[in-house]
Amino acid sequence: HTGDSFPFESRQIPFLNWIFGLNTTGENTDYYLLINKEYETLAVTFKLLSEKELLNKSQNKYILWGLLFGLTILIVLINIFIWLATKDVIFIYFLGVIITSAIHILGATGLGFQYIWPLFPVINSWFPQTFSLWINLIFQLVFLQYFIGQTPQNSKIYFWIKYFIYSIVFALVLFVIFH
Repeated sequence: HTGDSFPFESRQIPFLNWIFGLNTTGENTDYYLLINKEYETLAVTFKLLSEKELLNKSQNKYILWGLLFGLTILIVLINIFIWLATKDVIFIYFLGVIITSAIHILGATGLGFQYIWPLFPVINSWFPQTFSLWINLIFQLVFLQYFIGQTPQNSKIYFWIKYFIYSIVFALVLFVIFH
């Protein structure tokens, strides 16, 4: 048994995707896969790779992900220093955009489960990529309102955007309470 409802260590091969070794030396060449996934979208791709192909592919993939998250950490640190120097709240909103974007990518790729919360598969049931996307939208809207200087006095849609933000927060609270 393996899956995102089990600890990451339950995977036969510790990789961000589910990989299963196949014994091709024996007489039995029939394999069966039972996928038990309810109430969520499931996209499945099947590929047969040799160990060498898998190693090459995974090394390249992990290097690129490492570069992306290294740059993300650099952007976060720079924004923290700028915020400390200026005390301008826009940098906090921008940090929220960057951090929730990173959490979305971590959840969608499986890297979060592999490296950040491998012992807490319950986090996967909260749909981290979807949850972080909605929080990201809130940060983006607040950031943009502040960035363009939108106020009730200069915008007819200011309150509509605020009501939209409040409705997202309300829906997220209900999701956490009833999930």
